[in-house]
Amino acid sequence: MSQNRTRSFKRATAIKMHINHILTGKYVKDDINHYIETKFGFNISRVRILGTIVGKWMPTPNTDHTSERTPQATLIIDDGTETIRIKAWKNDIKMFEDIQIGDIVDVIGHVRKYESEIYITPEIIRKIEDPNWELVRELEIIEFLQRVKSGSNLSPAAAPSPQVNTTHSEPLSTEPYEKSIFKDKILEIIREFDEGSGVSITLLKEHAHMPEIDFQDAITELINEGTIYQPSAGKYKIL
Repeated sequence: MSQNRTRSFKRATAIKMHINHILTGKYVKDDINHYIETKFGFNISRVRILGTIVGKWMPTPNTDHTSERTPQATLIIDDGTETIRIKAWKNDIKMFEDIQIGDIVDVIGHVRKYESEIYITPEIIRKIEDPNWELVRELEIIEFLQRVKSGSNLSPAAAPSPQVNTTHSEPLSTEPYEKSIFKDKILEIIREFDEGSGVSITLLKEHAHMPEIDFQDAITELINEGTIYQPSAGKYKIL
């Protein structure tokens, strides 16, 4: 389901990580930013986690509504490395209504900290029906961390935060304006041809008319931004 919020600024890439990588990092908060300094040498403020819901709490009609931060709802997600709480307030609570304990979900959200607890405020929560996606995510994280450790080029899909030196990726970078054009073109094609089940990658390539590397980068960025997703292998839909 789509719970994407409209932003007036460019959002940071949602980096696919294990929960233990988040919890073992150092939380930093200044006047502008909230982020985690990871042990791998890059910072993350927006994350993407795939795991199983092992706990859920929803407010009751008798819950106190007088506080600015109530009512509050909580999910606990376990990705096999650790657990972390996902917290929502007020209108965002509706994202949790269809989620049940035992569901596998893909979560995009921001890392936050209150007192000694690090948690996630969600932007998007999507149920995953095929458990094989857990293996896919594991392989994606392993590949990304291997490239980070080796100093190889990082794709825009998993780019570190602005505080990190991104010199290695610059030769393959597309100008931001051109990237925006490519992404807008892909979204335009999906809107035009999606009849309900998504648009195939073959059809997208046929109508996009752009270099392969730019096409792949645009698709990957749109997925990691939470703008599009794959309802099935090889097809794409707008969230």
